[in-house]
Amino acid sequence: MMSGKSRSEEPEGIRRGSEEEFAAALDQRPPLATSLARGLRARCPRCGRGRLYAGYLKVAERCTE
Repeated sequence: MMSGKSRSEEPEGIRRGSEEEFAAALDQRPPLATSLARGLRARCPRCGRGRLYAGYLKVAERCTE
C-alpha cells in the first residue's frame, strides 16, 4: 500500500519488507485451527507460549516469549 509519504514521515515501528519476506512470513504461520486453539487457551496464536492478555480483557501488545 502506498500512502504517498516518504519513509522518514511514516510512524516509527512500521517496516515495509519485500514480497519475498512477506511470503516467507506467511509460510511460517501455523495452521488456522492451531491458531484458534491457542487463542481459546489465551496463548499467543503464533507461538502458543506467550500470553494473549496483559490483564483483565486487556490484550497484550506483544508476545511475552
